[in-house]
Amino acid sequence: MTHAERLARLRLIRTPHVGPVSWHQLMQRFGSGAAALDALPDLVFRGGAGKVRIASADIAERELVRAADLGARHIFSDEPDYSPLLREGEIDLLGPTPVAVDELVRQSGQATATVQLVLLELELAGRIERHAGAKISLV
Repeated sequence: MTHAERLARLRLIRTPHVGPVSWHQLMQRFGSGAAALDALPDLVFRGGAGKVRIASADIAERELVRAADLGARHIFSDEPDYSPLLREGEIDLLGPTPVAVDELVRQSGQATATVQLVLLELELAGRIERHAGAKISLV
């Protein structure tokens, strides 16, 4: 993936009112972050929301540099390094009913550390809720 495309995708996900579901829908519809960013103002206008405030390229660039300085990088869902447990259809073990983390590890066949990393990713994205007894559920 080019730096320009990585920057466009990051700008898209950092744009107000573009959450994970909208981001994936835009990526699927337009095929790239750059094309989605180009189309976004018209989509927002036609949807009646007025003018869109697309996230700044400078701020997104600083975020990419800061991640690199920390030895990290952003990984998007269509990249090979993206967690396989988060790919569409692969978090089927989670639902609205709380389930024990140990049970998730057992059913997934993944290492405990891998499952914990995926749960952290989901928690940071606001997609899971923690319950008493080391149980979790989707929000």
